[in-house]
Amino acid sequence: MSPTTGYQAAISTNDVTMAYAPETAWGVNPAVALKQIRMDSEGFTQTKGRGRPSEINSTGQVSASVTQKVETKGDTKHSLSVATPFDILSASIMGTPSAAVAIAAATIAATATGFTDSGNGFVTGNLTAGAWIRVRGFSGAGVTINGLYQVLTVAAGVITTLPAPPTTKVIGDPVAMNGQKVLNGNVFQSFFFQKQLSPALFFQYPGTWPISGDISGSTGGFFSGGLNFLAQDQLDATADASTGAQVAAPAGDVFSTVSGFGAIYRGAAALTAKIQKIDLKWTQQSASAQFAMGSAAAAGMKKGLLEVTGSVDMYFKTYDQYLEYKAETKSMLSFSACDLTGAGYVFTVTNAALMDPKIVAGGPNQDVMATFTIEGNPSAAAGVFGGATLQIDKLI
Repeated sequence: MSPTTGYQAAISTNDVTMAYAPETAWGVNPAVALKQIRMDSEGFTQTKGRGRPSEINSTGQVSASVTQKVETKGDTKHSLSVATPFDILSASIMGTPSAAVAIAAATIAATATGFTDSGNGFVTGNLTAGAWIRVRGFSGAGVTINGLYQVLTVAAGVITTLPAPPTTKVIGDPVAMNGQKVLNGNVFQSFFFQKQLSPALFFQYPGTWPISGDISGSTGGFFSGGLNFLAQDQLDATADASTGAQVAAPAGDVFSTVSGFGAIYRGAAALTAKIQKIDLKWTQQSASAQFAMGSAAAAGMKKGLLEVTGSVDMYFKTYDQYLEYKAETKSMLSFSACDLTGAGYVFTVTNAALMDPKIVAGGPNQDVMATFTIEGNPSAAAGVFGGATLQIDKLI
């Protein structure tokens, strides 16, 4: 018996894939293998801006409409995992990723303030102050040392970290340190995107630029986020633009808000308040497509200015964060989202103020919550964040 054919009235969304590649020249297909992305949904669309002249006439009807410009925009929604593309996240804050930390040695020891390396002295490890790293490989009594750390200082053979290791351990274990960071900057990076609906139906989006993003996590859910894009144009095609087979999206579990949520660090200490929800948003204010006469498609892109905002809901028990609000205290706010293996992302607002708290009794038999807005501000130019507002670290 042969399977039934011709039963679908429409293409199933389960068959739709999105793939991309970084562009060298804006709007030009880079002629490489496209990389697929995991997504919950996508919203790439094109809209024509049309207008009518205000002519005086006796026909009793308006004049014919004409096309003035064609705008192409898009978005992707994600359940956050290590598969969430780091290069697109980096481009959304106009940052250039640092060289990846990839250290593996049996000469690393854990100390009361950080780690030492009697072998290579961390010289070639790409470690930089302010970056988060994932440490693993300690065994026996030192297994609790494995985890996430922020590098505070780097010297020959010595790094200090936040937090400090929970115990010390001498050398001998096969220790690995990994991580890669990106700080917001002023670098424009666009992508060639392709939506595949069937083996012979494609929409292609040259000159696609991510202009904003968000991430959120809450009790009873998982970490999720999204990215918003502007594109030069939307092209229909019947052949794949990928050079060779597309690269399958990476695997990895979605980040749980139970097992995958670490402490929120506020400055040099973890918050003691219990968190119910955290949201983080960033956007390039005033970023837009540029249009010119002679073509309905975008002629270019205008960069904007990064603004970082958000909110955090915490159980109210002390005045600690309220007093920060009163004093307009600004310091680092950092939180992690990881999978069961310990791989994940760390998001750091480098110089955050917690503002406009809402501390109310909403009704009987309810918990008193404190909801603060997160206000991102540029960090000190001479500090570990080099004047940036947002840092994203990927830990593998």
